[in-house]
Amino acid sequence: SIDVKYYFDKGNLRYDYIVKPGGDPNVIQFILEGANDQYIKSTGELVFDTRFEAVEQKELMLYQIVDGNKIEVEGKCIIDSDRQSIGLDIASLD
Repeated sequence: SIDVKYYFDKGNLRYDYIVKPGGDPNVIQFILEGANDQYIKSTGELVFDTRFEAVEQKELMLYQIVDGNKIEVEGKCIIDSDRQSIGLDIASLD
């Protein structure tokens, strides 16, 4: 009930998780292989350090489509307690 779409936006790799009706976005978790460290900045961006440089995942956007309109939903990336996987903390969805 969850799909992933990868694409380029302004030369940057982007990805969308598409949660279908009845799907649970709280089960979304991913692991960044090759990262030396990962953390959430005070401004909310996910950052992971590589041997070359730090990479920021900017402009997290969460929304649901209601009657053909995008309705923004509050949420943020979270790192689990063992610092292995990253998930989403989403306020609420309809």
